[in-house]
Amino acid sequence: VSALVLLLTQGSDIGIVIAAACVGMGLLYGIRKKEIFTRSILLALGVCVLCPVMGWTMRLLGTLEMLPADGFVPGIILKPFWWGAAVVFAGLYLLERVMPVKTAKVVNRSLVLVGVLAVSTLSILYLCMLPKGAEWGSGRGGLWQAALAAFRRMDLPQKFLGVGPDCYAEYIYNIPSIAGLIQMEGHWAGVVFANAHNEWLNMLVNEGVLGLAAYLGVFACAFRRYRRMPLGVMALVLYGISSLVSFQQVMNTPLLFLVLGICESRYRLWKTGSYLIW
Repeated sequence: VSALVLLLTQGSDIGIVIAAACVGMGLLYGIRKKEIFTRSILLALGVCVLCPVMGWTMRLLGTLEMLPADGFVPGIILKPFWWGAAVVFAGLYLLERVMPVKTAKVVNRSLVLVGVLAVSTLSILYLCMLPKGAEWGSGRGGLWQAALAAFRRMDLPQKFLGVGPDCYAEYIYNIPSIAGLIQMEGHWAGVVFANAHNEWLNMLVNEGVLGLAAYLGVFACAFRRYRRMPLGVMALVLYGISSLVSFQQVMNTPLLFLVLGICESRYRLWKTGSYLIW
């Protein structure tokens, strides 16, 4: 619960997406295993209660300015809809406790379907509201255009091998026609963007097609090998969502590989018959 609240209050829109995906995947896995569904409801309930409690506590202490001022957090953390959502999740939890198993499965599947449709609709509406072109996604549109333009400009060996690890900025800013795509005005003016703010495009420029294929292979093999481990799959999906608009950092990427290491250990124990995955 604390981790998801931090995702919601750290100031980046992608935090909301990751938190929603975390609860959503728990509910999806819960169709097959009831206790996972119940715990996912409790997880959502805890977030809906802790967010406004934290907001009002910070307001009483006069520390709301500690929240990111350039994001959406101060405007929504004190909104009353959190309590309404908490009532809904509390009601669902109580229903889960009293409903017969067969009825619960039907209700769970219906809730997941409605949730997927609602999240998909809201996501499409949100994306349509964002500014077009280079300013899309706080300037990510320009960064992505620059990355693709740089890749097209490379000769054949560079397309396969890239320009070198962490050399995105060095390469991009030495091409005036491409650097112009990311000279944004306003809040971020004058900042040097050292990566594409998209791991896959960043990998394409730095390590080329071969590096991108190798990195993609890590995800593909892990999904195939650990598909029976809900927490392993959740780590891959949630990190994968973040990677679309972010970049490798010391605070997140090593943790992904630690999770994969735990999954590999459990997979090998399962193969020997000494551990039950599902």
